[in-house]
Parts: sequence; C-alpha cells; structure tokens
Amino acid sequence: MADNIKECNRLGPRIAYNIYILVHIIMFEENFIVKALRPIMRFIDSKRRLRHTWHFLEKMAKEPLFDCMNCGDCALYDVGYHCPMSQCPKNQRNGPCGGSMNDWCEVYPEERKCVWIRACERYSGNLNKIKPHIVLPQDWQLWQTASWLNFSLGRDHYSKNAYVEYKK
Repeated sequence: MADNIKECNRLGPRIAYNIYILVHIIMFEENFIVKALRPIMRFIDSKRRLRHTWHFLEKMAKEPLFDCMNCGDCALYDVGYHCPMSQCPKNQRNGPCGGSMNDWCEVYPEERKCVWIRACERYSGNLNKIKPHIVLPQDWQLWQTASWLNFSLGRDHYSKNAYVEYKK
C-alpha cells in the first residue's frame, strides 16, 4: 500500500529525500527562480487548458513518488516528504493524533507506522528539523487543484506562511 511509497525507489530513501530537499529549495523557497516563474504561473492559471495540463503533469510527478491525493495545499515539506493526506487515515497534517502506540498507527496497528513517526525517522531523530509550528488544517477549497500553482500564486498554507506557532 502507500506505506513506504516509492521512497524505496531505486535511489534509496536517503538519496531520494536529499533530492526532494534540493528540489524544494530551488522551486519553493523564495528565490530568483520562484520570482521569475510567478508571472508564468499566473498565465498558466488564467488559461483553463494550460491549468488542467499543468495539474495533470503535477499529478504524474507526485502520485508515483508520494501517493499524492491532490489536496492542492501540499504538506509534504512539513511531514518529511510523506503525504499525510494519503498515508495517515485521519489526514493528520498538523501533528500526530495521539492514538498511535509503539510507533504504530492506531487505525492500522502492526501494519503501518504513524506518518509522523516515519517523518522523525527520516530526520534521523533530529526533531529540530520538524518545524516548531502547527500546520493549519487542509484548505478544502483547494482540493483537486494544482498545489504548485497554488503555492506560486500564494493560495496555499506554505506560501502564506500560515502556521500557528507553538507557545512555550
């Protein structure tokens, strides 16, 4: 099933993860590439056929790699490049539900590890890599839309930097 998606692709999980980080830095951190692409993304979004073609291409890239659900408000970055919408039966994108026991999902015990445990494992136990904030719930108005366009045009939680900070 979706448990270890193609993370175990031929490159191996550590190399694949490092590639995801590099792509994220290039395409989703505020830099000259992102700024240069914004007008192009606006144009793509304004044309129905281009928008649907772009969405199709995004699906072709993300579904095999991450078992993407096309939520339109992508939280891959927040959960160590594991899709919480497809890999958590409760769609917990803002942290573990609290029902897991001994690292196992409470819905699929002894069958599937909690997606947040897998994120921690991916970070090699370095919990500082998990952002010190809570990811907001899914924006359901973006469901089944292109998350790359939503990011570029400031519609998703990541581009809005819409997080709730933990209070200490």
